[in-house]
Order: sequence, then structure tokens, then C-alpha cells
Amino acid sequence: DGKVGIGTNNTNYLLDVYKSTGTNQDVFAVRGQTSAFLVQCSDLSAANPTWNLRSFAAEDITLKPGNSESVRFKANGQVGIGTDLTATQTDAILTAEGSAALTNLDQTLMVLDSNTNDAVGNGGFIGLGGFVSNVPRTLAGIRGLKSSTGSSFNGDLAFYTRQHAVSDLEEKVRITSDGQVNINAASESLGGKVL
Repeated sequence: DGKVGIGTNNTNYLLDVYKSTGTNQDVFAVRGQTSAFLVQCSDLSAANPTWNLRSFAAEDITLKPGNSESVRFKANGQVGIGTDLTATQTDAILTAEGSAALTNLDQTLMVLDSNTNDAVGNGGFIGLGGFVSNVPRTLAGIRGLKSSTGSSFNGDLAFYTRQHAVSDLEEKVRITSDGQVNINAASESLGGKVL
């Protein structure tokens, strides 16, 4: 039926490369004279192993849908989205390049939540954290959220912080869609001035 098995004579795939055991096992490779692209498994006999796409040495890995580079994983750990990191000078771990237009959909970065019920309070959240006793913890956050139900576009911007021994972040400052600033439930209209 045209299917090929390597290491197995029983496959449901067009190409099946099979090995039952091995840790940090290079399962598949595309090689040149001095470099290689590898598919590696942390433990082939494990129920839920980790699969790695890796280069043989200090080479970048890119994704090119339609032959146009969209993502580059650099060997030094940097990631570029929508930008050529070989030409863009940045020390950031993540660089995303895109439109700066302040429109409904054209942004460089969009952060959404998964709720689609048009309820008040839905919106994307960015958590900011650090290590506490060697455990990563969320310490503060920023959220854009709906302030009206239904099809309204009214959106607020809220800032959150966290207190010791309190499990959830608490909203401390909110800028409403009409320009009001709420600080710990106290509201003041800035009228375009800096608080």
C-alpha cells in the first residue's frame, strides 16, 4: 500500500521510523558535511517523553511558510517573529516585528483570553513574575478587559499587584474607556493631564 517502515514491519504511516528504547535518542536526521537537523526524543520508552527539534551545533532554526521566514530560533536562545534576526540588532529574548497601527486587529502583538461570551471582565492578561524560594510566581500584571456586555468595544486597562500570603492578584489601578482613572476604587478624571 506504499507505506514504509524503518525498524518496524507494522505501520499506519507513509513513513514510520521506529525504535522502542533509548534516552536522548536522535531518531531522525538531515545532514550536511558539518551540520545536521535532528529530531530527538528524551526517552523513547516513556509514556509522555519530550521531543526536541535541534540543530547539530550552533545553527539557527527557521520556519518558512511559503518560503518567507516568519520565525527564527537562534542558537543563542533568541526568538524572532516577523523579523530577520540576522539583520535586526536586538538583545531581547523575544522580538516581534509587525504593524504599529492602532486599529482593531493590526497590532504587533495580540494577547487574548479564551472566553467568547461577551461578558464584562473578559480580556487578555500579561503576567509579570519572578522566582520566590526558587519557584516562579506571578507578582504583578496588566490586563485589557471589556467594561460592557454584548457587542460593545468599551475596553479598560487594569494594573494588578500581589500581596504576600494572598493567592490572587488584586486590581490596584484602572484606566477606563472614557478616560477615568480608578485607584483602589477611587475615581478621578485626569482631563488629559498626568497624575
